[in-house]
Amino acid sequence: DLRTSPDVQLLRQPSPPVLLATREDIGAGKSLRQVQGIDIIGLPMTEEGQLDLRSLLAYLANRHDATNDLVEGGAVLIGSMLRQNLVDQLIVFQAPKIIGDSDAISSVRGLSCPTIGQTLSTVLRSVNRVGDDLMLDYRVIC
Repeated sequence: DLRTSPDVQLLRQPSPPVLLATREDIGAGKSLRQVQGIDIIGLPMTEEGQLDLRSLLAYLANRHDATNDLVEGGAVLIGSMLRQNLVDQLIVFQAPKIIGDSDAISSVRGLSCPTIGQTLSTVLRSVNRVGDDLMLDYRVIC
């Protein structure tokens, strides 16, 4: 729900505009209007109970003419974008560090594939060094 404090630093920034995507029932009556400097977008849910991110991308294209979007997020957001077939390129940064334990979080969540034949396929387009890290540029094959 909309529990973000009006005092957070993000809301004090003059630009770019801040968009908050949430469920329709939470954003009801607030969709497409400014509340404390935030454009709140109420989104429908998918059959799996996730936000319908295709609706968000359509909003961005129609309202802001944004047709190439950078999505930075955690495992759940990345998994949702992939599951909803909304990704055509993945830029993956790999640091020369190994961390993890039995409770480690995967970099992608919610993208179950019962067989290897049902996994997401990608093609590695380029590898670039960024400091000590590697930047891997993949194209998603649909």
